[in-house]
Amino acid sequence: MDKKILNDYYRSSVSLEGTCEKLGISPATFYKRLSEIGLSSKGSYFKEISTGNKEIDKKMKEKYNSITQRSKGYHGGQYKSHCRSDDYITIIEWVSFVNENKEELNEMWSYYVDNGRKMKDAISVDRIDNLLPYYRDNITFETTGFNAWKRNIRPIKVTVDNESRHFMSAEEASNYYGIRRQSIGDILRGRNKYNGKYEVTPSTVEEVLKSHEIAGIDEYYNQIKGAIK
Repeated sequence: MDKKILNDYYRSSVSLEGTCEKLGISPATFYKRLSEIGLSSKGSYFKEISTGNKEIDKKMKEKYNSITQRSKGYHGGQYKSHCRSDDYITIIEWVSFVNENKEELNEMWSYYVDNGRKMKDAISVDRIDNLLPYYRDNITFETTGFNAWKRNIRPIKVTVDNESRHFMSAEEASNYYGIRRQSIGDILRGRNKYNGKYEVTPSTVEEVLKSHEIAGIDEYYNQIKGAIK
């Protein structure tokens, strides 16, 4: 069978009826042909998700449905045009990806449960490169909190009494110095000198990591996440 037609079916971008219409065959004949080439229905592949934890298995099914909705350009009541794509991970690839990462998923889930099932610790699917679709090689499992935090990274350097510190965001600086986040932003934009005590200038992710002697943003987040509400 045509590879594109099969991929569209396994991405749920075309329904079973639409797939059969394109091929000019009945659903029964379609399933028979799938079996002949060693493939199964979409529903059958969902049943192959096996992390050893039924809650995680169910959540991974929901995550794939979310990926398909985002890729179609619709999610959570809002259009997300930057996620739209006709080419993204198929259900077959997704099941393989989940099962290969079951140890990591179980560790993340245990942390999530042990810490009171807070939303920020829930498992999330993150695109490594946000300019690319949800390809298998472009996705990773992170927490909801990490994803939200990463989207708001705006590195800055704050100097007080000739002593400088680097932060990934104005919010982090606000928490550290005990002043309003808006005030940090105002100082950065030159609108509020805050009695001249604070100097705020743009920085870079690399400079922030170097100043904290941390290798990557994952490690950085793990060190500061306790202070994030």
